[in-house]
Amino acid sequence: MPTIKFTDTTGLVPEDYYPIPSKFHIPEWLKRLAPYSDEKQDQQTAKRCIPMLDAVMSGYTIVTTEDIKVEQTETTPFYRWANGLGVDFHSVDQASTHAKVHAPIPKWLNPWSIETPRGYSCLFVPPLNSDGLAFTPFAGIVDTDTYLPVVNFPFLLSDPKFEGLVPAGTPIVQVIPFQREAWTMETVVGNTQEVTRATRRLRSVFKNGYRRLFHHPKSFD
Repeated sequence: MPTIKFTDTTGLVPEDYYPIPSKFHIPEWLKRLAPYSDEKQDQQTAKRCIPMLDAVMSGYTIVTTEDIKVEQTETTPFYRWANGLGVDFHSVDQASTHAKVHAPIPKWLNPWSIETPRGYSCLFVPPLNSDGLAFTPFAGIVDTDTYLPVVNFPFLLSDPKFEGLVPAGTPIVQVIPFQREAWTMETVVGNTQEVTRATRRLRSVFKNGYRRLFHHPKSFD
């Protein structure tokens, strides 16, 4: 089984804020959701949606390692923190054509060096299917089998006028390791025999067809 290694380059991060498998960071809205609709007892909700759950539980989650306060000034948001690395900025020029970039782009300064086995990279994405986070990081891919310096995480405030506290332990990014492979694309018109057979198999049961007949468990520990 491949191993992903997170190294605290500062040596100062409290264990409470270490990266952990994303299965321990399921969004609160999804945890609170009932598995079946109140109005239609046989109607499943997103709580029973295997593709959605697979997404939120894939990979590993990096969190803020200190409280960060966001205050609005006349020009740009101002960030304060009591300890740790905090926030730095990219210039507007680095994303000047982005519709929501009107000021220097903040980035979380990440203490973690990330190392994967040869041939494996990491996809960094906003915490998947999250709801209510004060910020949205930009996504990126890094070849973490060769690049071992820390990867910082540029972001935008979800609400440009947000003011308040981003508490330590808030998920920043979801880290999904994957094996690099070369792919080609094919486009086919009309149902194929394979698609027809799979569809008939799916419809052979009343419910949970994907879970029972097609799904393969994923493991991130």
